[in-house]
Order: sequence, then structure tokens, then C-alpha cells
Amino acid sequence: MTRWSLSSILLGTLFLGCQSSYAEETKPLENQPAMNQPILFTSDSSWDTVDSNGKVLGKAQYVCLNEKTPLPCPPRARIYRHPSPGGWSANLTGIPGARWIWGPEKIMSSIPAANSRFSFRKTISLPRKPVFGFIQVAADDSASIAINGSPVGDSGSTSDIQEAVRSQSILKTYDIRPFLRAGKNEIVVRAQNGPASFAGGSGADSWQHNPAGVVFGGWIFCGNLPANRVK
Repeated sequence: MTRWSLSSILLGTLFLGCQSSYAEETKPLENQPAMNQPILFTSDSSWDTVDSNGKVLGKAQYVCLNEKTPLPCPPRARIYRHPSPGGWSANLTGIPGARWIWGPEKIMSSIPAANSRFSFRKTISLPRKPVFGFIQVAADDSASIAINGSPVGDSGSTSDIQEAVRSQSILKTYDIRPFLRAGKNEIVVRAQNGPASFAGGSGADSWQHNPAGVVFGGWIFCGNLPANRVK
């Protein structure tokens, strides 16, 4: 699928006017948006977490590698206490309010960290077919995106550790306008943690040594774009 250059995305988000520092303040997604207002959607605790059979397990859980990564660590987040510095360094300024998330605490407490997987699902309503839209995603260790049942793109890997490490620090960007339509649209991000071997050493099959998370977000514009739109 089409990936946009970082410079195009930054310029695009500037004209779209992403100014708020919290997604919750800018996007009541369940309401019909005004035609000329950009719509911001981001990973947060309002997304349904579902299993491979489509069963809703609860809401997404905020997660942090440790107390200092990433900053700010949201209230009530699960803190992995991962000992290594760095990680989860993707630049999220273009999708303000996006937070790293994983499955509900009650589920995480009952399953191993290695190869754990969750899907995050939300339905948004659009007044008409958009003229512009993109999604960005980073993952520890892999994620794939689908909109209205159609695959859009992916990030990371559960077999290539170097690709998995890169996916924590670089947002991949995809054009989603072709997949969106007037009315209801279902966005699903499927994420999976890597095997215990990705962590290495003793205690690898634990959330502390083999943490997992995904972060994503994007903008949708349904109004008329200005003449100086970035191509």
C-alpha cells in the first residue's frame, strides 16, 4: 500500500491543524464530525480489545516500559519495569494524544508475555467519503492494520529481531483514504509480541523482560482541501 514521506505527513498535519496535546479533547469519534473539521484518532484506553475470535475482552490498557519511558507515562498504566534504557522512541508529535497500549490487565496477568497478541478495534462515523486520511503505527514487536476488513499495512516483525527493534522507534505511515467511506468505518489494529528469544537471558518469558505494546493514530479530513494542499 502507499506510504507517504515523513515531510509530506508533517506538512499535511500542519495544515490540518493538530494543536491539542490530548486526543480526548479533539475527537468525539462517536459523534458526526463537521464537514470541514479534521478528525484525529489515536490509540488510547477507549479502544475495544478483542481476541482472534472477535470476542471483546475489555478496553485497552496503557503500558510503559518503565517509569521514564515513554514520558509522560499515563495514569493507571501498567509499568513493565524494563531494565534497559531507550526503546519506544517513536516521535508521536504528529498524532497528539497517542499512547502505547496493550491488552487488559486482567488478561495480561493470566497469559505469558511471549507471542501474546491482541486486536484493538473502534468504529468511527464520517459524514461523507474523506478526501484525505492517513494512519501511523509503531509496535513492539509487530502490528497490522485493517480498515473495513481490508488490509492497509504493517509494522515490525515477530521473526526478525532487528526489524522488531526498528519498529519501536519509527512510525510507519499509510494512506487510508481508499479504505474509508461515508458512514461507519471499522479500524482494527492487530498486534503481537515476539518470542521469548527476543528478550534473551533468564526471565525472558516475563512482561518485564519481554514487554509488548503498540501505538498508532491518524487524521481524516472530509471537507474541501485548500488549494495549496501538499501533493
